[in-house]
Amino acid sequence: MGVLPGLLLTMLVDGRSFGAQTFRTVFSGDIAVLALVVSAAIGLFFGIYPALRAARLNPIEALRHE
Repeated sequence: MGVLPGLLLTMLVDGRSFGAQTFRTVFSGDIAVLALVVSAAIGLFFGIYPALRAARLNPIEALRHE
């Protein structure tokens, strides 16, 4: 969801002058894909790992300890 707004913002800001500063922006598809893959991997790991640990618990024992 963040790649499209990032691309649009890059296109909007590129070549604009703010004060005495002219902004030059570059959007790299490789970096966007890398960011998506890394964030998906982190999200899957930290979502699936605790769920697998919880699935192995005996429900009666898990409820008894709380």
